[in-house]
Amino acid sequence: MMHILQDEREFCGERSAVALGTFDGVHAGHRSLIAKAIEYARKDGVESVVYTFDRNPLEVICPERAPKPLMTLEEKLAKLEALGVQYAVVRRFDSEFAAVTAADFLKSIAENLRPIAVITGYNNTFGFKGEGNAQMIASSAAEYGYAPVIVQPVMVAGKTVSSTLIRALLAEGKTEEAKQFL
Repeated sequence: MMHILQDEREFCGERSAVALGTFDGVHAGHRSLIAKAIEYARKDGVESVVYTFDRNPLEVICPERAPKPLMTLEEKLAKLEALGVQYAVVRRFDSEFAAVTAADFLKSIAENLRPIAVITGYNNTFGFKGEGNAQMIASSAAEYGYAPVIVQPVMVAGKTVSSTLIRALLAEGKTEEAKQFL
């Protein structure tokens, strides 16, 4: 059974392997990232953690640009549990959380989740105005004592798997083609 936390400070495991992201749709690209967190956790005997949000951050930051969700939060959590994730931190994304700097966010992850590895996508951004990125995760690794794992794009049928691509295919009525990326 997967444990659902609202805040990383609720985590009481010894150490973890953390996958960071919005994970809208839990598509093939997301699953490769989550699989790495589970792999690191099993190899080192620690907890697997997916750190995500209760909504797409754009719904708070720039509502007019917020994409339509590919699945509900409940569906996302069910998929994460089915993949074998032990903990999901589902942080409420509001204007207060949007103001947290990338450095403070990463420090909180390091102090509270005590990761042996932080896994993220090559194009993930986090923190105030998206100032944090995969490079920051890599450059902070020695300071916080984790392995940085940057997952490169997953390709299916010659296309980079992304929530944006899936939304575009669905908008064009290409549901069968969209399914191969999910």
